[in-house]
Amino acid sequence: MDRAAPRPRGRLKSAQFMSSAFEMSTRLLGWGSLIVMAVLARRNLRLGRGDRTGARRLAVCAMVAEFLTASLMAHTPFGGAVGGLPQGLYFGLFAWLFYLGFEPAVRRAWPHLLIASTRLLDGRWRDPLVGRAVLAGILVGLAVAQPWTLMLTRLQDLPEVGRLT
Repeated sequence: MDRAAPRPRGRLKSAQFMSSAFEMSTRLLGWGSLIVMAVLARRNLRLGRGDRTGARRLAVCAMVAEFLTASLMAHTPFGGAVGGLPQGLYFGLFAWLFYLGFEPAVRRAWPHLLIASTRLLDGRWRDPLVGRAVLAGILVGLAVAQPWTLMLTRLQDLPEVGRLT
């Protein structure tokens, strides 16, 4: 007589709790940081600080990039437009608030960090400093992505994770 091993119920409930706790903390962190950014951006706008044009350009770029990412990853064309638009608007709003909230403080403390990004947002694509910064960003992105790719391929080799059914 062949009996199936009983499923451990405690582990399943613990995993569900951890998943819901992680999701809730992520949402709280996202909305909390959005509120903090809104307060900082409002303060900087009232004081006449901040680059509104640069913030708008960054917000449009972030919104378009997120919308295209969601649209290209969707299984249906309509699903990508429906799911990608709110995500794009959220990331655009977050980028706008983040830029207006932190740009004056960063410009005051480390002005050399904003030179390349300001030139890029102004549309000076052929500037050598912009090219150097973009190339450095690509290299750092590749270096950071490599361990994640290796980890994901190793996770797929595990007996319970790799199966699709």
